[in-house]
Amino acid sequence: MEQESKLSKDISKISSSLFQIIQKIKKNTEFYDDTCRKWGKTCSEIPSQVNDDLIKVAVTGAVKSGKSTFVNSIFKSDFLKRGAGVVTSVITKIRIKERLKAKLLLKSWDEINLEIEEALLFFDDHYLSKHTNFDLRRNKDRECLKTIYDKLLDETSFFENQIRPQVILFNNVLKNYEFCKNFVKSQDTLLELKNGRFDEHKVFTGDPSKAFFIKDVILEVNYGTIDKNLINNNIEIADCQGIDSTDSTQLSKVLQYLESSNMIIYLISSRVGLRGADIKFLSIIDRMGISDNVAFVVNCDLSEHESLNDLVSIGEKIEQELLSFNNGLKFYYFSSLYNLFNQIKPNLITRDKKRIKAWESDQAIVKYSNGNTQRFFADFKNRINKDKVNLVFANPMQRLQIIAKGLQKKIELFTDLFSDDDNNADNALKELKETQSLALRFQKLIENSIQGLSQDLKKEVDSQIDNYFIHEKNSIIDNLISFINNYSVGIKRFEEQGLISDFPKALYFVFQDFKKEFDSLLVEKVTPELVRFVKDQEKNLENHANSLYCSYKTDLFNLYSQFGKRSMDLSIGLQAIKKRLKIKPPSANFKTRYSARIKVSSFAGFGIHSLLLCIIKALKKEPKFIMIPLSTLVLKKVSSQFKKEVLKSIKLQINVYSKKIREEYFYLLIRALSQIVNEKIIEQFQIYSVEIDKIESIIKKEQSEKSEQKAFLGLVYEEIEGVLQRINQSNCHLKESFFEDHQVRNQDM
Repeated sequence: MEQESKLSKDISKISSSLFQIIQKIKKNTEFYDDTCRKWGKTCSEIPSQVNDDLIKVAVTGAVKSGKSTFVNSIFKSDFLKRGAGVVTSVITKIRIKERLKAKLLLKSWDEINLEIEEALLFFDDHYLSKHTNFDLRRNKDRECLKTIYDKLLDETSFFENQIRPQVILFNNVLKNYEFCKNFVKSQDTLLELKNGRFDEHKVFTGDPSKAFFIKDVILEVNYGTIDKNLINNNIEIADCQGIDSTDSTQLSKVLQYLESSNMIIYLISSRVGLRGADIKFLSIIDRMGISDNVAFVVNCDLSEHESLNDLVSIGEKIEQELLSFNNGLKFYYFSSLYNLFNQIKPNLITRDKKRIKAWESDQAIVKYSNGNTQRFFADFKNRINKDKVNLVFANPMQRLQIIAKGLQKKIELFTDLFSDDDNNADNALKELKETQSLALRFQKLIENSIQGLSQDLKKEVDSQIDNYFIHEKNSIIDNLISFINNYSVGIKRFEEQGLISDFPKALYFVFQDFKKEFDSLLVEKVTPELVRFVKDQEKNLENHANSLYCSYKTDLFNLYSQFGKRSMDLSIGLQAIKKRLKIKPPSANFKTRYSARIKVSSFAGFGIHSLLLCIIKALKKEPKFIMIPLSTLVLKKVSSQFKKEVLKSIKLQINVYSKKIREEYFYLLIRALSQIVNEKIIEQFQIYSVEIDKIESIIKKEQSEKSEQKAFLGLVYEEIEGVLQRINQSNCHLKESFFEDHQVRNQDM
């Protein structure tokens, strides 16, 4: 924390010094021009930009792996609810601020009602058919939802002994409507819980039924006992929901956060070991191309292990099972609960004091846990500091260095023009005109190259998108079409359970089962592959831009040879451009849509089926043997219809999405990237962007005035030299302070 504070102050002081120098130049010489004005503006903006970038750390893992306890141990307090059962119900982000505050963003009524409507798709209800839009605020709508909930609850037990997500959703909204109605508004609403009310956030974040109404949660905590050298206000740590949730929407939100994270800490319970849900989720992370960001913490339950050897053997088994995931994995073995109890000892209840005393009776396992804890936090600090260097400190230092050197080069140029010898001054002016003319021609060449780069990149992106979304055998559309065509409705299960006789319920369950499988496909396969595709294209764009930039290196150095070579930044980062533009790839939010015609025709078919039953009964025939086949026939026909409708809709959605990601994302990136390349190259010519008429008038001035200007610029030059020395010192401090080797000795393990 002290190191970061010093660097922030260094950047602020250096920016201020350069800004003041530029203001002196503006006030005392005719040297000031538009380039100096731009540099001055940059210097004034840099200090406020230093703290803009957040380092995001995602803590994830299966349910009951100890994620909330782990996060609490980092912040040395029970900020998050922990305990038995599913505790974390919404991604909860924690940041360091001056005061304790919980900020809960609640969904709007429109958003809540839309989620309920989607869960009611294909449910036949007389009341619902009369109202186009469901509204939870209406008494009649809530009564209707309660009736539907009771009907569905009676039938859910037949489906693999699991309660359906729709039933859980209906229960959540009905159970907590009265509690949440006073908070939810027509627009998204921010609920702030300050100081003494801070812990009230656990009512929402620790209760799945209430968490339904929450859109986002940010906890702002003050330092207190928190290690300031480890966590500061540039870091956000997020406690994510369990990855083994049956709700694909929740899983999708976790993956979205992981995609934007700088580091992923994956927790595995030593008591349970590696689960199928872990392997499944980690394969998704691998397909997304973010597995290099993962560090594994085996969260040790010290009460469950007879000895250190027992714990070590479990760890070896976990590591062996994950070898196929990534060869460079890092594992840490410690008890988050023990660490937390150690930090809040005075506040522990008697039972927990006895637990910690029992754990400490086994010195070997406690020493092992402590050693791994130290190793983890040393590596964590190194990783976080590295990202801080790249995102927060290195770039501003680099920009300030470029400005300082640019000012020096312009001063050197003018110093030659202020020569005591008129012939020398005239020759310098002549040489400047020639160089400026060359620079302008070179600049025109660069502009043409940049235009060509932009066109080439667009063609490349167009080709890649067309192949990925349409032409390739394993494209997104091919995978989705294959799933829809090959999906088996599984009507036999309904027949075996006797549910086929209740056609409306059977139709609803068939559609919702299909929707669930389809949504899972999107979250677990399609979206990760799409993330990987986008990352690959971004890398390709970045490489092309840097390749063009590097191609001008020799020419630029030759052009500058008369004034001395200066270092160039040949790295153009796409992430910085995305942050500046505040853009990200559009979400692949494909929906299982269907037309109203399907529902109408399905129930019309069911009506014919019912009429046939009445005729059979009137003829005093036994309907049992005819009823089931006819219901099955109608259900199969309807399921075939909505599969065709969904297929048609998905093709349209993919076409729309491919156009959107092309025009509203990649084209924007290409335009910005081309502009940045152009600016960075043209930046090398800024010392020549002088007004020749102004220089000629300066040369014609009295020698005493020119000497005075020359002396002033000489003092400014020395002042800038001092600034550059401070920049070099800060850069050395960056390397020395942030890349130390924090290795824990083996004997401490």
